[in-house]
Amino acid sequence: MKILHVVKKENDSYAIDIARRQLASGKEVILVLLHDAVLSTIPLDGLKVFACHDDVKARGGSKLNIETIDYQGIVKLIFEADNITSW
Repeated sequence: MKILHVVKKENDSYAIDIARRQLASGKEVILVLLHDAVLSTIPLDGLKVFACHDDVKARGGSKLNIETIDYQGIVKLIFEADNITSW
């Protein structure tokens, strides 16, 4: 089962904790950081994470060293996911 979490708030520890629990239970978990979430400083080790390229650019960069993705890539992830949660 592939679960996609779309996180929009900076340092949303609740969303990250849920994603980690799902990963620990054997599910494939992907996070997409949008809006202010690209400014997060919470360590995301072990999680597959992407940041929206345009949001990173608009906010002057990201504090995390993660791969950026464009809107087409985000839409592709949405259609590939079995479940989507937006935070």
